[in-house]
Amino acid sequence: MAVNERQGWSLLTRIDAYSSGGVNNSTGFADGRDRPRDWNRFMGGRRRTNHPFIGGYWYFFLEPPAYVFQNDNGEATNWWFSTAEGFTPHSTNLTKVDVPGMGGQGSSYVAGREINRTFSVTFREYQNAPIMNFFTMWTAAINDPHFGLSVMRGNEYIPANYKGSAYAVLCKPTHGNHDSVGASLTEDDIEVLWYYDGVFPEGAPVDAFASDISGNDVLQLSVNFSFDGYPLNGKDEVAVMNHFLSSVQSSYTSRAIQTLYEEITTDITEGHGGETSSDSLQNSNFSSPAASI
Repeated sequence: MAVNERQGWSLLTRIDAYSSGGVNNSTGFADGRDRPRDWNRFMGGRRRTNHPFIGGYWYFFLEPPAYVFQNDNGEATNWWFSTAEGFTPHSTNLTKVDVPGMGGQGSSYVAGREINRTFSVTFREYQNAPIMNFFTMWTAAINDPHFGLSVMRGNEYIPANYKGSAYAVLCKPTHGNHDSVGASLTEDDIEVLWYYDGVFPEGAPVDAFASDISGNDVLQLSVNFSFDGYPLNGKDEVAVMNHFLSSVQSSYTSRAIQTLYEEITTDITEGHGGETSSDSLQNSNFSSPAASI
């Protein structure tokens, strides 16, 4: 569209072009309403259909091994859920090999992938140190610091008895299912969902308890977790998302998340990323820890 033709645009056309962020030169009306304007990155206007990612709205569901927490009645899961304040995810990079050339020239080729199989979570500590005590119990069961050995008997020392699982759920500042009882989410509320399997803390956060009489402050504990393989992404794996949503929205006793994880593993193994059956969703008996808070 020529410049002199644009000068003849009506006021309505100009407002539409501004509030929508982009202009199609052939029609004079806006395109690309879900992304910033190409040249100046402008994202304002009332007709936009996208929104910047807002961080800080997230939830953490950690299920420890039932063998270690068999008399816990879900207390550890509830405390971890309600006190988790910070989250740093895993990282991964492609690895490369370099082939030198003459005169400083060279080229690089992808050789594989490197995965940092750890993530960290920061918890707020409270009186009687419940967070510290839970992680001390978990790590001491794996290796008692007084003896340098596990408290488990020989054939009990297996991953099923000391590894757990976790969900890290990054959300929009919304609550789509506001008609439900207790805390619940919809798929539209969720930006990123990672499911970690084979999880265990790499240590109890003893060093966080350093104290000084010149300063009084509240206490946060940063815990590093190890996990196996690579986390499943709920936005890509339909089975993961469906199981998570059904479990959070169904019942409210907060214990049998382990059953949920076992069902997810079965579904992913039998049909990677496939739809889950309605029966498996209805049989999931995990409930959101938030419901009891």
